[in-house]
Amino acid sequence: MSFIIVEIPHQRPATAWVAWKEQDIIKAAYDAENMTYNEWNLDSAHHCFGERDNIPNELMEVLDTGSKAIEFAYSDGADTQWLKVEDAPSELEAAKEALFHDLSAGIVLSEEEARLFVSEENKIYNGHQHIKARSAVRKILSDYFG
Repeated sequence: MSFIIVEIPHQRPATAWVAWKEQDIIKAAYDAENMTYNEWNLDSAHHCFGERDNIPNELMEVLDTGSKAIEFAYSDGADTQWLKVEDAPSELEAAKEALFHDLSAGIVLSEEEARLFVSEENKIYNGHQHIKARSAVRKILSDYFG
């Protein structure tokens, strides 16, 4: 399944691009936002950090509950999150958060949703730069989906 990704910055014009599969969205987050998304258990934490005192406190708090942990960060990593696996976003949802964190809005559309997005009946998004966003999506539909 392909996706149309709409990025609406605060000041620059809205843009759109195609992700041919979910993995393309995830790769974009790793490449563009330096995303980190790792699963940890006690053994992997000891292997990486050595002694227990060297393991980040937030990671140990999760591991001490008996759960595995997900490390999630993007950009400079200053806001690294250590979450229980069951509380963590999927890698795809984490990628969307990383890609859209500094935008006015970010939208992921299927082809069908994209056609509705550019129609007069658009109820998906009517916010900041909606006209430029529709224009960017129209171009993607024309260029890639006929």
